[in-house]
Amino acid sequence: MASGQKLKTGVIGLGPRGFFLCTLIDEHPRMEWVAVCDLNAGRFDPLKKHVGDRIAYFTSLQEMLSLPGLDAVVVTTNDPDHKVPTVEILRAGKHCLVEKPMAQTIEDCDEMLLAQRESGKVLMVDFELRYCVLFERMRELIERGDIGDIKLGWAVDNVAVGGNSFFHGKRKHKNFIKSLVLQKGSHTLDLLNGFMGGNPRQVFALGGLDVFGRLHAPDKRCRDCGKRETCAYAIREKTRVYPEFYDAEVPIDDHCVYGQDVDVDDNTLIAIQYDNGKRGFYTECHFTPEYSREFTLIGDKGKMQGHFEDGRFSIRVSYRHSDHVDEYHPTVSGGGHGGGETGLMDDFARCCRENETPLADGVAGRNATAVAMAAQESIESGKAVEIPTP
Repeated sequence: MASGQKLKTGVIGLGPRGFFLCTLIDEHPRMEWVAVCDLNAGRFDPLKKHVGDRIAYFTSLQEMLSLPGLDAVVVTTNDPDHKVPTVEILRAGKHCLVEKPMAQTIEDCDEMLLAQRESGKVLMVDFELRYCVLFERMRELIERGDIGDIKLGWAVDNVAVGGNSFFHGKRKHKNFIKSLVLQKGSHTLDLLNGFMGGNPRQVFALGGLDVFGRLHAPDKRCRDCGKRETCAYAIREKTRVYPEFYDAEVPIDDHCVYGQDVDVDDNTLIAIQYDNGKRGFYTECHFTPEYSREFTLIGDKGKMQGHFEDGRFSIRVSYRHSDHVDEYHPTVSGGGHGGGETGLMDDFARCCRENETPLADGVAGRNATAVAMAAQESIESGKAVEIPTP
């Protein structure tokens, strides 16, 4: 791309995340939003109301890829549908940003990586937390050598919103999302993998469904429930309107979170062995009181703790053989996820323009998927699972 030229970008998949990224692209100074694609043409209505014919509308990806001047496509289709459009986009000679998780199998990730290598185009995974001010500062301190060579690390996803976010609709089923570690935990697994600095090679995991599911008939709905007014997880609306995303109206599923058809684990513990000899641990729980991410990294010189909760960020660094402690409280003036959303788009636009590898590249996407899928296999088999080399 010529210096100063805007990255002409399309979006495929118009769910809430897709609409959000449309707004992000439209506001970006180095990107030009030129097209959207969705199998359901009815989802174009809010866009047509607000942006009219300023962009092109397609129900066929192949037709959108034929749009003159198109440089890149952002994939925000449903989780099971990431591989096929990503491969087609790359093979058409376009750059691609794909929503997390990158894919639902290691084999699909490898096919996407192969398409990227053969095309020479940028493949990036939507791990916006890589660009969050908290985790950028943690990386800076690690690279400066404050805690030395990291040997052990663990991360915790406390998901207070798990009930409302994941157990009413399709995401409570393995046949749609495979596991909540893959769907929800990909972000934190990616960060942990990055901090450990190696590729995951072996995983052992334990998990269970201990709070949600198990109790009521699969067809039980909030709308018909006598406890609707007192249940903390009750859904009281059939659709949700997003005024900030072109007034898009999205249907909301109100199946009971305690339905007997729930088959994803609501808590998981994972141990990870990396190819550089380091070891990591990950915990995900969907019935905690708080909604936060916690990281602890131990090196041969010290220990770092990072905490992310309600837009408040803190880092605490302690040192071996010393009582001294350093504390940091990174701040950001704007942008979702601690500046991560805008930071990710900045990096995508820059990498496409300069043909560089992004921080959240396809290998990072594969590693997060690999840990999550190996963990699910380990839970079901009771055995450690080896992760194949790409």
